[in-house]
Amino acid sequence: MDRNRKVLITGANGFIGRHACQFFADCGYDVTGMVRSLPSKRSDVKLIYGDLGCQQRIGEVIKEIKPELILHLAGLNNVGESWVVPDECISMNVMGTVHLLEAVRNSCPKANMIVVGSMLQEQPEEIPANPYSLSKTIQFQVSKAWEHLFEMNILFVKPTNLIGPGPANGICSILAQKIVQMESGKQSGTISLDSLDASRDFLDVRDAVKAFAILAELGQKGHVYELGTGVKRPLREVIEELRQLSVIEFEVNEQKPQKRTIKQVSGYSTLQDLNNLGWEPSISLQTSLRDILEYHRRRIGENMDE
Repeated sequence: MDRNRKVLITGANGFIGRHACQFFADCGYDVTGMVRSLPSKRSDVKLIYGDLGCQQRIGEVIKEIKPELILHLAGLNNVGESWVVPDECISMNVMGTVHLLEAVRNSCPKANMIVVGSMLQEQPEEIPANPYSLSKTIQFQVSKAWEHLFEMNILFVKPTNLIGPGPANGICSILAQKIVQMESGKQSGTISLDSLDASRDFLDVRDAVKAFAILAELGQKGHVYELGTGVKRPLREVIEELRQLSVIEFEVNEQKPQKRTIKQVSGYSTLQDLNNLGWEPSISLQTSLRDILEYHRRRIGENMDE
């Protein structure tokens, strides 16, 4: 893809969306970010209002921009919140995707589209672990059907746990925020976790958006790309890294695992698919955690200055 072609990124105000907008813009793409509410400050990319729940508005956005690449990141991406509003989660992640697919099919059917799913999505015959997992499973099935039935240029990415600086709601960001609050004296020096032995594959979001850019140019239509480091790390290791990076001492209270556990599902492909296209993760866990801590320290400092 020529670097001056039009790229539309949905969910541009989100954790991944902010990094993706910045990266694609820095690479020279003509980037437009679609958001549900326009922020008071944002100068890195052009922003346009578009709520995936409004089919008419999404149709207008796609017709106006006629993007040549769509990176679909928008939706409800919080497992905990999906338990509270499962109907809203299904509506946003499934019907919102349908509205986008139809708008693309009607206005720019030859455009390339990357649908970003989740490692938590299940195989169709499996019972999902939570409403979020269900929504991402159906989102994939719907997108895969549109790709096949209407011969659209869609490929799929299943990222693992993405971490890094920014407004994330994952475990690394939650832990870093608590530690920074301890450093500032706003919270006691104890962290509670279900299990220190729970293991996850952590990938820096900045490495992830590099993979999106490679797939935009070299990815295979209809293919599902698994995106991660290939290495699972226990939360115990994350905690120890955070101890080394923090300026305070803190205790960890390990509790019994809750009934509702997060299951990481194996992907449809291997990391070798992305490695063969020239992508490899380059940001270490320590660098990611250091940058997350610095992000939250800046936020605490800004709030204290107000």
